[in-house]
Amino acid sequence: MESGNEKHINAIIAFAFGCDLDGDEIRPGVSNEAIASIVVAGQNINKYPPQPAIIVQREINDVFQAKEWDVKSVFEIRKHRVSEKYLDTQEVAEQAAEIMHDNDWQAAVVVAHHGHVKRCIKCLEKLGIKSINLGSLQIVPYNKDSSQWWTRSWFLWWLREIPTRAYYKLKGWA
Repeated sequence: MESGNEKHINAIIAFAFGCDLDGDEIRPGVSNEAIASIVVAGQNINKYPPQPAIIVQREINDVFQAKEWDVKSVFEIRKHRVSEKYLDTQEVAEQAAEIMHDNDWQAAVVVAHHGHVKRCIKCLEKLGIKSINLGSLQIVPYNKDSSQWWTRSWFLWWLREIPTRAYYKLKGWA
């Protein structure tokens, strides 16, 4: 699934997977904690400087801050550019691609839940980003306590993901 064989990675792009709600407070949950730990482990991926910028959704940056992890060059994608609209995979990919293009960056490692990563990569590639799958994302669990029902289990994920992939293909996003 590697689309770019770059010697230098410009960014790590991490897509959130569900979240927990405690009243009005959003908490990252176990899936996003696992994704954040992969990003932190990979931030020194380049053999030579500069190290990659980190482009993440809010839930992952919340983990960095809560755990006081020293993560450099973070770009946070917090909300959809259209008020009150759900921040879906396509919107995250578009905002990440905009950051990449604005900085003249071309290659990114994509970190996401193993069931989600293929669609994330396809969206980024359609937007002109050379995307590399780490291939070791099985450690990111489903979150049985997620506020998003489809991220709670393998069965629920695929129940939603199959028609979602068809919709993304129909829209030309993936």
